[in-house]
Amino acid sequence: MFNVKDFLNKFNDLKPKDDILKEEISNIIFLLLNIKIEKKYINIKNNSIYIKTSNIIKNEIFFKKSEILNKINIKTNKILKNII
Repeated sequence: MFNVKDFLNKFNDLKPKDDILKEEISNIIFLLLNIKIEKKYINIKNNSIYIKTSNIIKNEIFFKKSEILNKINIKTNKILKNII
């Protein structure tokens, strides 16, 4: 007999697309700059990435902004245009 509970349990571990994208952004920044940013400090809105962190870390990110954006766009197949 078909059990609905068993069927729905397989969906419990699915992550929203946004979480996966934030995790990928965090990983790319870590690979390029060796700076770990938690995904809770990353927001995506209107094809822009908003990062809540200190000004020192933001400056480091802005120095490699184009390289970070290129890697993110290639790896995720999304077109993100800016880091703020």
